[in-house]
Amino acid sequence: MPAATGSTSHRFLLEGDWVLENVDRHRKQLADALAQLLQSPQPECQVELDLARMTDIDACGCQLLALFLMGLGRQGVTPRLQDMPGELREKLVLLGYDDVLAGGEPTGDEAR
Repeated sequence: MPAATGSTSHRFLLEGDWVLENVDRHRKQLADALAQLLQSPQPECQVELDLARMTDIDACGCQLLALFLMGLGRQGVTPRLQDMPGELREKLVLLGYDDVLAGGEPTGDEAR
């Protein structure tokens, strides 16, 4: 839905277990989302990722999500993460991906 400033807003629901066994399915989901965004690029595009239904995440899921967020950043889009369950936030911090989810670039081992 376009906002009053002429910007465009997109909301994507990410759900399920973001673990090694499901990485192909989620990679396709994120590729489809990126393709949708790139079809009609807007100068002030807003992207919200709804994480309320994400039930689990491991290092593979973290890396996939981090790469997607960085890809959006390269397109000039700053995504907002919405409704992240507390357990997932704790896992992301434990796995070293809290800086990426805060909008930064990965540091240390997870950058590889």
